[in-house]
Amino acid sequence: MPRKSVNPAVPCQYFNWRLRERNGVYFADGRSTKLNLGRHSLNTRDRDEARRLLFELDLEKAIEQGRASPTERAGPTAAPLGLVAGKERYFEHLGRPPHLGGIRPKSLQRYRAAFDKFFKHLGDRGITSWNAVDRAALSAYLGWLDQMDYTPSTSYFEATVVKQAVKWLIGEGLLPASNTIRLKVTRAETTNRYCWRPEEVQVMLDHCFAKPETQWLGRVLAGLATTGLRIGELADLRWSDIDLSLAVLRLPDRVLHTTRSGRHAARSTKGKRDRTFPLHQDLLALLRTLSPHADGRVFRGECGGPLDPDKVRKRLERDVLVPLAGQFPPTGGADEPSFRDGVPHSFRHYFVSAAANRGVPERVVQDWLGHKESRMIAWYYHLHSEQSKEQMRKMSDVAGSADAAWRRSLSPVHNEGSPPGRNDVPEKP
Repeated sequence: MPRKSVNPAVPCQYFNWRLRERNGVYFADGRSTKLNLGRHSLNTRDRDEARRLLFELDLEKAIEQGRASPTERAGPTAAPLGLVAGKERYFEHLGRPPHLGGIRPKSLQRYRAAFDKFFKHLGDRGITSWNAVDRAALSAYLGWLDQMDYTPSTSYFEATVVKQAVKWLIGEGLLPASNTIRLKVTRAETTNRYCWRPEEVQVMLDHCFAKPETQWLGRVLAGLATTGLRIGELADLRWSDIDLSLAVLRLPDRVLHTTRSGRHAARSTKGKRDRTFPLHQDLLALLRTLSPHADGRVFRGECGGPLDPDKVRKRLERDVLVPLAGQFPPTGGADEPSFRDGVPHSFRHYFVSAAANRGVPERVVQDWLGHKESRMIAWYYHLHSEQSKEQMRKMSDVAGSADAAWRRSLSPVHNEGSPPGRNDVPEKP
């Protein structure tokens, strides 16, 4: 009895394809045809959607081969999809319940701001439908962002937002597959945000704790420096999150445990999952000096009220960075960040760098920070020159032993008549 094919051919309107799956993602294999149509990812894990996209791909390949006319493309080409109408459909998808994959309200706000700016640029160029949003239109927009002095990271984010929207509209059959935007946008793998050195952090803490009116700020900065928490996470930290006997801190995500009516106030983490890590001994000592408050929050503001992240940023600049800037003058050029350019989030960079410089395994730091991808650690990692030199000293034998012949040739004693070395100092007469 003949063996049944695992991937039988799928007869489409013009060609036969094989629908295959790799790592859960479907792709179309047209290499078995006489024309060798190649292999194409369908960018979906849903089999029904993959079959629908396969028929769209079949038509596009037929148009390329001259077997079909572009006029045969269905629906969207004949009836353009308006920018606002398409955006509303997409935002309805993004705003679906969290257990179905919907994004957080704050992320939705960022998406709206990105689309508002993008649509204004399209309007200036006379583009009113998604059908005209192609590679050229997106490239022109990114060029405009650059002219307006937006950072490359902003361009990367907004390009990703637009490409994701177009991909979803194609998947829903609201745009033809030919609208797929293939445009690579490079993002920075690291950040140039200033990262404080240990001696700078110590001076800042000493400065805050020296005066009663800024001790509240000192406690906040100590909390940031010893946990790597975001300022919003520290402001929302509760005593119920802390086990002093076990010296453990736990940040919960309660979005999936809350009904729709209370979801806006539910505690959440950026990674959408709980995370637990041990308390630093200095933070543990500090916490034991604090008294619980009725609202349950650990860190308090200047007058004992809830901690406001924006006020922390302003007071950090006014009461700490400006007064201490003279002790830590800029060492780079005008375009390099310096001590005074730090913000509360800089303590997150400091924490990661401190952990890396002390040999804490990357995976451990990744868990502490709540990142799913290790590349984010590289984003925060900074190796200051002092630590870099110390690590380089460990490489002393890579060019041979200390008494190697070539090393001896570097002796400041020269043969008679030989020219002095570059670093030689002439003897005084």
